[in-house]
Amino acid sequence: MIGCGAHYREEQRPSHLWVTLIQIKNLLLFLQRSTLPCNLLCIASYIASSKPPEKGFQMNEQFRIGDRFQKVGKENFDAVVRACGEANKSLQAIAAELTDYSKSSVEDATRAFQQLVSAKSVEQAFEIQSQYAKKAYDAYIAEVSKLGEMWVDLARDTYQPVERAISK
Repeated sequence: MIGCGAHYREEQRPSHLWVTLIQIKNLLLFLQRSTLPCNLLCIASYIASSKPPEKGFQMNEQFRIGDRFQKVGKENFDAVVRACGEANKSLQAIAAELTDYSKSSVEDATRAFQQLVSAKSVEQAFEIQSQYAKKAYDAYIAEVSKLGEMWVDLARDTYQPVERAISK
């Protein structure tokens, strides 16, 4: 006997279906009446002294449930890892696209500036500036459209592994 009164004698032990509920209830009642260090010691000794349920109880079902939880957890983890991999690839592609656009934009601006410096008249400078502004605006709109599609692809490709795992 462990002294905390939270266990049964063998002849008083209820059927295997109620053992866990009664153990939890008794532990909760005991925890309400005791202090923390005593609680931990009594809980540990109570759990150690508890006997497994009687004959006829199928531990196999508990193991199967545990295996299912473990399998679902592993599948979900794998889905998240695949999603992160897809996101990484897409983000690298977006970064490369932004780098290329920035490089070409700086080259175009430099070329336009050189042409402006070498302009012979105000009308010619105005024409060079207008052409550059139109070209820069068109390039910007094309780039924004392309990046928008890339971001949509990123979201779709990242969500697909998670969606497959959820649908199982």
